[in-house]
Amino acid sequence: MKDLTNRLLTWAVLNTTCFKSALYWRGGHRVTVIGQLPKAKKGSILISKHHGPGDSFLLGCTVDHWWRILFQPSSAIWHCPAEEWLKNPTIKWLALHAHCLPIRRTAPKEGHQLIKSVLEQGGRVSIFPESGLQVDSEVKRRPPVLLGKLIYEAKPTVIPVLIAGLPVWNGRKISQTKGLLEKIKLSCQRIFSSLGQKITVTIGQPIDLSDLYALDASADTYRQIAERLIANIQS
Repeated sequence: MKDLTNRLLTWAVLNTTCFKSALYWRGGHRVTVIGQLPKAKKGSILISKHHGPGDSFLLGCTVDHWWRILFQPSSAIWHCPAEEWLKNPTIKWLALHAHCLPIRRTAPKEGHQLIKSVLEQGGRVSIFPESGLQVDSEVKRRPPVLLGKLIYEAKPTVIPVLIAGLPVWNGRKISQTKGLLEKIKLSCQRIFSSLGQKITVTIGQPIDLSDLYALDASADTYRQIAERLIANIQS
């Protein structure tokens, strides 16, 4: 009975979240989607540049039809927010039921194990390889070697998704702001500033990593995988 109740709660929260995301992104913006997700026989990872907290939900409601989740909740994309964004117990509870896998920056390996388990079950996960907001035209951070290791071990289908037209959001500005009213003001500016803008979401072809999978497991192999991921979201 407890398991059934948990499933129903997940279904309700997941569908409500997906509907609201579709209403905001598809209804409040001029979104054009180029390409479509290939049918993968195993789990897949969607990689993209990171503009703001809503990016992952934008991918979730544009690369697939949100109403499909009504009948197939397991097909919903999984998101990987930083755990510090989920300090509030209520928000964390909602996030866990909305297909979120909290990643602790101080212990990312634990989060990667969760991602691997989702991929092994054929799930789809949205990940931003640069591990932070994209503030320039080029990714200047170090290649995420741990992500390369995760992909080497799980060997999922990796699909690059390019987003154009979405303004970059400075999340630190809100976190460092004192005063609830000021935080609400900045959050509302982020939510409503992009309404009506034209956004183009381009779904690329799966990245061929077969040559790197053939190499021995090592930090250098993981780095090469990570570098190839970043190269594909810069093009």
